[in-house]
Amino acid sequence: MGAIIAAVKAGAGQILGNLTLNISDLYTGGGRYKDRRDAFTFSNTASLANGTSGAQSAINAWEASGGFDEPEGQLYALWQLATGGYGWRPSASKIIVWFGDAPGHNPICKGYVTANNPPYNVTLDVVKNNLTAAGIKVLALSVGANRLDLPFGASISSDNPCGETYPQPQQATVLTTATGGQLYSGVQVGTIVQVIIDSIQNATCPGYSEFAGAASFAAARVAAAEPLPIGTIPATN
Repeated sequence: MGAIIAAVKAGAGQILGNLTLNISDLYTGGGRYKDRRDAFTFSNTASLANGTSGAQSAINAWEASGGFDEPEGQLYALWQLATGGYGWRPSASKIIVWFGDAPGHNPICKGYVTANNPPYNVTLDVVKNNLTAAGIKVLALSVGANRLDLPFGASISSDNPCGETYPQPQQATVLTTATGGQLYSGVQVGTIVQVIIDSIQNATCPGYSEFAGAASFAAARVAAAEPLPIGTIPATN
């Protein structure tokens, strides 16, 4: 994930410049996720605010670190973004650009992060329903080893306090389909910047290379944990 994160950081000016050029009344923000044994499960680095400074500050904070087993805490991050406020505007087009290289734990059970946090079991269906109710479109980029949408089994999940069942469904497929978003598979270092730009353009105005409108954009960076003893994952796990 380190190389992918470095590529996005290097291309942040291009990504944000394109958004500024093509979307009027733009709000951006950003965050990152890891898993419960890391320094944080989800960090909201910058809530949505006018312009691109929020997303830029979030991107600047990304780095690859942490990890225990392979699955991560992205369902917790997406649940937080769907239910926690973070500056979403009712009248705006709401988009989450989510990228990672590992699937997520499901469910995130009550107390998974800290005592009574979350206050109930956060399952894939709960996250799907929260995102659709909030009108948030999810763009998922499966990067690197291309395992974000993996229907995984017990062999890669050594930390399972929530009674996880296997095989897990293809989580990114479920969430992008339900929200009217898109899954981009096999995204690599040399293509990720352009894929982010193109994915947002297509989500905002399908079939057009130039578009205008009001949008809220949050980047939820996922940390894909590598098997022990290695634990290098970008700006989250």
